[in-house]
Amino acid sequence: MLERDKIIKGLECCFKYETHVASGLVCEECPYNKNDYFGTCTAVLLREAIELLKEQERQIRFLKNMQKQMVGSFSDADLGNMVSKAFNWNDFQG
Repeated sequence: MLERDKIIKGLECCFKYETHVASGLVCEECPYNKNDYFGTCTAVLLREAIELLKEQERQIRFLKNMQKQMVGSFSDADLGNMVSKAFNWNDFQG
């Protein structure tokens, strides 16, 4: 199970448990359940969820910076030509 998928599954299980949507059996489905004190698994889950969000935020910032660098290196005319080619602009003109 991917780390992201594990975190999502754990959060879904905790939500069901906390909102009484399902019985206590929902913890058995949780990838963080180690049959120990309830607070231990939630603390680990929350820490990993925070780490995942921070990593995704770093990746988004990196990609935005790369996009700015790439787009900034082209003139407006070059960008217009690329868009036209990408959408086969001639196909839309009557």
